[in-house]
Amino acid sequence: MARDFNAMDDYQRRLAEGAADAPEPSTAVGHGPPTGGAPGATVLAMGTQDKWVIAALGAALGVGVGFLLPWLGTIAARYPIPFAGPIEILSSFDAPALVVLRPVIGALAGLVIAAVVIAGSPRITVSDAEILIATGDDERRIERAQVAGVYREGGALVIDSVEGRQLYKGDVEAPRATVRDAFVARGYPWEMLDRKA
Repeated sequence: MARDFNAMDDYQRRLAEGAADAPEPSTAVGHGPPTGGAPGATVLAMGTQDKWVIAALGAALGVGVGFLLPWLGTIAARYPIPFAGPIEILSSFDAPALVVLRPVIGALAGLVIAAVVIAGSPRITVSDAEILIATGDDERRIERAQVAGVYREGGALVIDSVEGRQLYKGDVEAPRATVRDAFVARGYPWEMLDRKA
């Protein structure tokens, strides 16, 4: 059976062999920077670039809705669509200042929605002793001894307990192979066949 590659083990081996110039390995795998957690922990989190993309997309969609609001108002008057009443009211104002402000207000609303999405994105820190899952202000610790299996089910990461309960099922912001490697490198029982939706 092939030994799993662990960057920290390789770094320590090279230092012992006298490679003083050996660069220290990054403990971050995936998109997140290694802030906090145990030494050698792997952080699976949404990266800065992804956050900027979500913010830009939210602002652009908000501007688009702001420009299209009068057209959406005519659609809302003819067909039963969600939020038809507020859309009709907002699109009925045609003062020049409001025509300019609609896209600005839309951009701000899009940025607020993007901030909510970013804040709700989980940050998973995998170490030899535990798994720390942080979402917003909520933190959850799963001790290694509790974990019986880890696998992907569609886009979700699932962690099962030794009693057969699901300790965690939710999103993870990293590529499939990166998530698998983070757990396998630390000896967590990974189900090798990813379950796809």
